[in-house]
Amino acid sequence: MNNNVRSRVLVALKQHVFESLSDSSKYILRKWSDKAKQNKSSHWFFIFYSIPWYRDPKIDVEICGLYYDLEQCNDKDYLIIQDCIDDPWAEEQGFCEYNGNKGNWVDNPWSIQSLYQEEELEEIKGLLN
Repeated sequence: MNNNVRSRVLVALKQHVFESLSDSSKYILRKWSDKAKQNKSSHWFFIFYSIPWYRDPKIDVEICGLYYDLEQCNDKDYLIIQDCIDDPWAEEQGFCEYNGNKGNWVDNPWSIQSLYQEEELEEIKGLLN
């Protein structure tokens, strides 16, 4: 597997989910994200514009740890959306698997349910300012 494929990733977490995460997972979200925002209800939103994001423990133990932490929570309390931003060749070769999507918090305060268009990403950036 090519571990140089980059993805855009959005992570939305209710406050109690964020608080329940391991220190390692909190570190990933706070330090690796390009933007982080906590809303008035203390829920968290993180965006990664271009990151190698893999759920394969042979490649990225830290990301797998985040998913493990989230599996301990109700999936209606968080949402992760992964969108591969590399060229179509990477997707054709299986390097851009959309297996990073997880959670079911569809009524999140940012109204984020998918990320497929560049316009949507621009709109999300506006929400974080």
